[in-house]
Amino acid sequence: MLLRLTYRLQFPLRAAAFILVMLCGALSNQHGAIAKDVAAAPEVGTTISVKRRLTGLHGDVKRRLRKGARVHRDEVLQTSRKGRAEFKLDDDTKLALGANAKLKLDQFVLGQT
Repeated sequence: MLLRLTYRLQFPLRAAAFILVMLCGALSNQHGAIAKDVAAAPEVGTTISVKRRLTGLHGDVKRRLRKGARVHRDEVLQTSRKGRAEFKLDDDTKLALGANAKLKLDQFVLGQT
């Protein structure tokens, strides 16, 4: 009786563990595909300093940026309510964003590169 009860408990637990592992794998593959989309966009500069919080939004992908992070064409950069950030573009242009600011690195900002 104990053996039968143990088997009945183990099978659902193993099935649940298998499903959980498969879901985690699928989610990590989806995250990897999203990260590849951001990485596929041309890099146009580097963050020099970040105070408080800075986020980058490229398509549907939102990421937190820190000092030294590369920024990409068509990425929207946004500082927090008390945040500040400085960037150096690859053409040696320097940009600074104050608190609660938003900037899209598009053709207008970057020029003909």
